[in-house]
Amino acid sequence: MARRNLLLAGCGIAYAIVTTLRMFRLNWADGLPDMSDKCFYGIFPAIAYVLLAATGVAVWLRPEAAVYSTGAVMLILLLIGIRNAWDLATFFVLRDPDKKE
Repeated sequence: MARRNLLLAGCGIAYAIVTTLRMFRLNWADGLPDMSDKCFYGIFPAIAYVLLAATGVAVWLRPEAAVYSTGAVMLILLLIGIRNAWDLATFFVLRDPDKKE
């Protein structure tokens, strides 16, 4: 479990960092994403994956607590994913259909 947590956390951290850097550096034609989008698409997932890596280390230190902390981190990632799905759904519903993209 510990190696899998560390591997998944490393992949997640790398993906979240790349996403965050792209959000801050790209030129956006429709305007810049607001700070909540930058937080929920990049910063918060990166923090959650760092916590997941910590749970991988906690397996050797306190295995009984590592199970609960892994579950808590997964719940955090699930809530972030639900928020992001809702954000994308409302974005596509509310955008102007006549505008060429």
